[in-house]
Amino acid sequence: MEQERLVTTRANRRSYVWNPTQDDVDEILSLRVQLESLAAELVIQELTEQDYAELEGIANWIMQSIDAGDLLQRIHQDRRFHEYLCRRANHSRLFEWWQQIMSQWEVLLYHRLEHDPSGIPSSVPEGDHYAIPEALKAQDLKEVTRLHRLINQRVGMEMKTGLKG
Repeated sequence: MEQERLVTTRANRRSYVWNPTQDDVDEILSLRVQLESLAAELVIQELTEQDYAELEGIANWIMQSIDAGDLLQRIHQDRRFHEYLCRRANHSRLFEWWQQIMSQWEVLLYHRLEHDPSGIPSSVPEGDHYAIPEALKAQDLKEVTRLHRLINQRVGMEMKTGLKG
């Protein structure tokens, strides 16, 4: 947990649980945008129909979990979706850093869901997880990056609201 910066041990040997701030939201999500955009850049020329089918399958799972009201499955599948491309990039440091911020993202997500238990942003059913593979298929890296920024900006505002609550 210390490696993921979720717990800090101070010189007096006391441990403290990370208490996220709004600045943490901005930092984590800005890094997420950069890491996921870099992953897209590294794989955009390499993706196959099998990759697109996998991403579409995960997007379908996300939609099914939303329809079923299964919030934990939705969160798991969302992480799986983004992890797929980060793993596919085959860049060990990118993946390590992405995992670290995703652990922090999960804490922020918990705060957000605690504030708003419905927890499913209205734009998810409109196709966040379908638009990214379409942009990748079109080999439009600018659009992939724009989507990452747009989605994370919206999620960041929701997470900040959760921290206030």
